[in-house]
Amino acid sequence: MPVSRRALLVLAAIALVASACATPGAPVPNENTFAGVYSATLPAASGGERAMTLTLNLDRTATLATRFTGREGDVIDRGTWSAVGYRLTVNLATTDDRRAPQRLTFDLRDDTLVPVEWNRSLWGEAGPGTYRRT
Repeated sequence: MPVSRRALLVLAAIALVASACATPGAPVPNENTFAGVYSATLPAASGGERAMTLTLNLDRTATLATRFTGREGDVIDRGTWSAVGYRLTVNLATTDDRRAPQRLTFDLRDDTLVPVEWNRSLWGEAGPGTYRRT
């Protein structure tokens, strides 16, 4: 008996939905999944490098510390974070009169935060970097 076109479309849709779902038995992301310390090293606009440390606390507060090579002290941005599924959003507040609040969005892949959305006028096309859990 031939399979109808509609039945094939329904089966294809079911297969597509099933492939997009998490692996059975995989843990569902929660605050414990994201909380931790992540680091990245990026080039600095003025030359050299900047070491970035993103700390996500269980109370949903976040700190982004930036240390430039050859300079003393860190630039500290504070804010909050939230997550839906494997998507992380970090909202950083103003640190001083020179910087505006900003939002960074990452996808969690294993123990790595991969940037998805950011303010390109602040971070450029390369973005805020890929952060690895330390």
